[in-house]
Amino acid sequence: MQMQEELVQLMDAETGIQKLQKIFLQFHRHYDVKQNNPTQLVAKAAREIENLLANRSKALEALVMAAENLQKEHQWKDDLDFDINDTETHQNRVKVEFKEDPVFKRPVSYNTTAVHIPTDIYEGSTIILNELNWTAALDEVFKKNWENDPSLLWQVFGSATGLARYFPASPWVDTRSTPNKIDLYDVRRRPWYIQGAASPKDMLILVDACSSYRSLSSNVRNKKILKEAVQKITANGTTDYKIGFKEAFNQLSSMNVTRANCNKIIMLFTDGGEDRASEIFEEYNPDKNVRIFTFSVGQHNYDKTPIQWMACNNKAYRIVTSILYMQEYLDVLGRPMVKEDKKAKNVQWTNVYVDALELGLVITGTLPVFNKTSTRKSQDKNKNQSQLILGVMAIDVSLGDIKRLTPHYTLGPNGYYFAIDPNGYVLLHPNLQPKDLKPQEPMTLDFLDAELEDEEKVEVRANFYDSNNITQFLIDFNEYIDRKTPNNPLCNMELINRLLLDAGITAELIGQFFGMIDPTLMRNLINESLFSVKITYNYQALCEPTTESKAAAGLRSVYVPTIADILNIGWWASAAACSWQLNSDCVLFTVDLDEDLSEKPSKESCIKEQKQYFFGNNETTFKGTVDCQNCSSNRMFPYKSHFTNSLRFHMISDCADLYPELGLTAPGPDPCKIAQNPRYRKGPTQCFDNNASEQNEDCGGASGLSPSIVSMVILQLPLLWLLIGRGHCLS
Repeated sequence: MQMQEELVQLMDAETGIQKLQKIFLQFHRHYDVKQNNPTQLVAKAAREIENLLANRSKALEALVMAAENLQKEHQWKDDLDFDINDTETHQNRVKVEFKEDPVFKRPVSYNTTAVHIPTDIYEGSTIILNELNWTAALDEVFKKNWENDPSLLWQVFGSATGLARYFPASPWVDTRSTPNKIDLYDVRRRPWYIQGAASPKDMLILVDACSSYRSLSSNVRNKKILKEAVQKITANGTTDYKIGFKEAFNQLSSMNVTRANCNKIIMLFTDGGEDRASEIFEEYNPDKNVRIFTFSVGQHNYDKTPIQWMACNNKAYRIVTSILYMQEYLDVLGRPMVKEDKKAKNVQWTNVYVDALELGLVITGTLPVFNKTSTRKSQDKNKNQSQLILGVMAIDVSLGDIKRLTPHYTLGPNGYYFAIDPNGYVLLHPNLQPKDLKPQEPMTLDFLDAELEDEEKVEVRANFYDSNNITQFLIDFNEYIDRKTPNNPLCNMELINRLLLDAGITAELIGQFFGMIDPTLMRNLINESLFSVKITYNYQALCEPTTESKAAAGLRSVYVPTIADILNIGWWASAAACSWQLNSDCVLFTVDLDEDLSEKPSKESCIKEQKQYFFGNNETTFKGTVDCQNCSSNRMFPYKSHFTNSLRFHMISDCADLYPELGLTAPGPDPCKIAQNPRYRKGPTQCFDNNASEQNEDCGGASGLSPSIVSMVILQLPLLWLLIGRGHCLS
């Protein structure tokens, strides 16, 4: 008790708490304390966010209408010429003066747009030149939108050809900071483009060597699991399409898994087979509701007819596996949307992701742009409409703009706003703090991963979508919060698991977690039920990168090149040499890229296990002993509680040898258990996966050409030009 009294006196003297109390009482008549109404606060924030997104939606609709009309009126020209070395071409280009902008935090120009063309696409092709011509008129619409609302951020048109026109204009790559960085950006692979180009999909990837699988939600964590599993696949045995497709159809038809329930897709990656598995398709897919995309891998010196037949007879497409053509499946999935026309014109909002132009965390509103040009193959009005999707129009909304509409000071020190999407992923949450800010993937942090998961919050997550009475839902949720975390003035004191006294020799240990100082004693305190432990996972952590072994875990029958390989002249030389041995097994090995050509990340995204400790024993005093490692005696630890159970005092005898425990890398939760107990998902309100007038005349079938030494050497010349050429142009 004497120590407790002395500590109280010391804290009162050092903090000046009594002086603060006198000041408060002296001026209390000037203060007005009001009770918050959570329902009104949430309704106001939701209304303001809705107005913000509605304004962006209007701007999107104006852009889409203009784009469709401009393309419809555009006269295609086959004789357009482009020469990057032509003096006249350079003179006709607009000279742009960029100025540093505080909003975009980079140099921009509001006088024009900029165009980005992927490195693997020739910017002088007839298709690109025509695309540049008709999209140039979008400049005025971009400017008008900005004049009507100067708070607009990036406005972008992403074309199905790979061209991206964005406003305001800004240099794509800052050559001052990364002079040798290879530009691998392709607008068609951005999350907002993929979401806007087709309705949600249930996709099953079928690989020859696959043995067993379950459905998983397509988030960042599960994609990483899939990539690691692919590396372990070993090629053995023979191909049996019937068994594979039968299991795939059963998985897609399973009713015990919540899914998108819209586009159903099976993607087959194969290096060949003679069986068409026609009886399986007749039994499981008679109405062709499941599209079968077939991807050819390998040397292509086999009969391609079976997999061509599979794609053409199941409303899909056969693709020769190449990074240049992988996105063509989106053109097929976009057909029903184009046929539905106005019914499919609904603004879709993405998950949170990192903007490619360094705007930070954003969400993006998207609208598809349809080809209104009529074909000449039919007199039927509906069939006359082209099936092609021209691209996707997009407008960004910064996460910072949304946070400003939800001021945290209105809720007190422990209150916060949060927002989640229909799949349970967080849009707004104080724990949404990604460390690995890479623009390749959206931030798919589940609400239950951002919080401490329990039964009540699982129910809250599900009721968030199905509750007809949102007001009653908010009241029930507030009652739950008050019940689980009462408004105790000591509730926010971070004094648990800390050292109580600064006694000279322990001065440098003050404020550290006690489990790091004496892990053996901490474990015994847990065993004595002084603390209860809850294990959670941090899905936004960073770890040291793991070095990949040069020896693959499994055999690969073929190497599929990446863009980095395609840009590597050493790879092309290997490919050219390999072309002489088309009838024999040959694996293409890539030459390591020069270290200056790419940035090596210092850390990579990972999962970290974290433990949270709570007082689980209400006893005021007790004693215990701890075995001392390499010691002949035990350590005693008498225990005393202080200050209404917010502090614990321990005395522990010394031990000559203490061995701190090393932390272990956490693999995260078992993916099999996650698959068996999927979290609740709400399907899309609208689905465009089929249309009676859809035609499947073009279902792929481009042959893989066998290159020769001469042709490969010739191909290296434009590749060299691409490496040193400009990745974007201004118009």
